[in-house]
Amino acid sequence: MTCRMLPVPYSGCGRSPPPHGFPIAIDGFGCLLPLSCVILQKLQRATDNQRIGGDDVNLLIMRGCPPLHASTLKIGSHMSLKPDPDAMRQFCDKALPGMLTEACDVPAEESATIAGDVLQRAEAMAALGRTARQVISAPFFEESFDHDPADASPWLKAATTVVVRNSALEVPHTRGVVNVGGIKAITTFAAGPLSHLLASAPGRLDGGMFGGLAARYPRAWSALEALRGLLVDGGGRASYRLPVAASPELPTDDELVDAPTAAARASSGFLRQVVCSGIDPRFDQALMAALRTAETEPGFVFAVSALSRISRNSEKLCRALEFLLACDARVLTTNCLIAADAVYLRRSHLVRPDSTDPVAGLTDQNGISGVHRKTIQTCLRQAASPARVLHRSS
Repeated sequence: MTCRMLPVPYSGCGRSPPPHGFPIAIDGFGCLLPLSCVILQKLQRATDNQRIGGDDVNLLIMRGCPPLHASTLKIGSHMSLKPDPDAMRQFCDKALPGMLTEACDVPAEESATIAGDVLQRAEAMAALGRTARQVISAPFFEESFDHDPADASPWLKAATTVVVRNSALEVPHTRGVVNVGGIKAITTFAAGPLSHLLASAPGRLDGGMFGGLAARYPRAWSALEALRGLLVDGGGRASYRLPVAASPELPTDDELVDAPTAAARASSGFLRQVVCSGIDPRFDQALMAALRTAETEPGFVFAVSALSRISRNSEKLCRALEFLLACDARVLTTNCLIAADAVYLRRSHLVRPDSTDPVAGLTDQNGISGVHRKTIQTCLRQAASPARVLHRSS
């Protein structure tokens, strides 16, 4: 299979030339985006009645969105050099509910709930220190590094994924009300306001919904810290030591859900995938099967296209990773391998994960060597087994 390979260097994240000539903000993500983004301009000009759809942002801007003038988000032809700490709140109060209700047919009450959740997540992210922001965002770097807007740093794109894509927006997406094109338009539009909030926030606190993850899941946090370091440095291998901590337990029966299965692309060699809401805190049968296998088979390799396929819920993702590492299991994605003593990351470039085919990106082994390469080769050999079931969150 031909995999889309994007030769985008990520060792210099946060050190690229300033977008549109504006200075780079010290926000942990290296990017302060102008609020006068293309999507807003197109929203202002939209006059047709097409529903948001498709993958081209230029075609997504459409039906009945509320008027968005310069005063709405303090937008003009030139952006102030000072970040606007209120931009994200204005986006969530005005722009986002309108996009959801008028362009995506999400009920008004649900749109308000989603916007409130996005704002809460944004403020929780802003409350974290710079390193913690990157650790929380690291699991979603792999899936978002090539997203729009093009001027945003990969770290800002990953943070936008955590704040917006992994929010209650997943609920109407799971129902099929907000499609991929709608999500792309919303996350692209949200990156600018979020960059202003992150640039203006002190970022020295550890509270909020993300603040306790390091204490509750010390093994997972240590591994993600190592992954974060590799993303900053450009890949390779990072050794780390698992902290001494209590042995985690499997989820209990009241935490389980029976999720439907779907046929996977034949080229993967895996006949089924489990499909469930990415933010559901419950554990489906495929993920539970992997955890139980890890418990009895040291060295077990759990292969997913990206860490978000385990969960978009950061709490659940860390909990699953904590259990896997405690059992000496390994997690293999398109670009990284997380083991109990080291993390490995593809050098020089990242390959875009294919969520419909968990092993497609593994056929491109450029930038991968040693233990990482051997693990991939073993996984590819085992992929022919018809009994395998992989986990896939939406």
